[in-house]
Amino acid sequence: PAHRKKISLGELFQIPLVVRRRSTTLRELLRQGYRPNIAVECDVSEAVKAAVQRELGVGILYRDTVHADLKNRNLKILHVPDLEAIRTQSFIIYNRFKPLSAITRDFLNVLEESRVSKVERALRKIAE
Repeated sequence: PAHRKKISLGELFQIPLVVRRRSTTLRELLRQGYRPNIAVECDVSEAVKAAVQRELGVGILYRDTVHADLKNRNLKILHVPDLEAIRTQSFIIYNRFKPLSAITRDFLNVLEESRVSKVERALRKIAE
């Protein structure tokens, strides 16, 4: 949305940051040669949110981890368009020797349908 404040990566890295230790996003930024101003490293997302609320810095977390906080207005999003280029991979793992339950199979089917529809949308955009 247009009402969110937008800043560049350069501006973001001037601000003290609160990050999760072993953050995939942070690791990728470092790999690309960026040198963010890390004020605090936390082990869990809840600690990042608590540090941000205590004004120790600006946090970097996945949207899913702050959804409830955004809804009840405890936190706000700072829009950094350059971060959208950072992609991460998630994996679903399970014991291959145990049969999957029906609900687990349904869940995997929903994930697969979502992945396929994203690819189809991207291909339609390219074709336009």
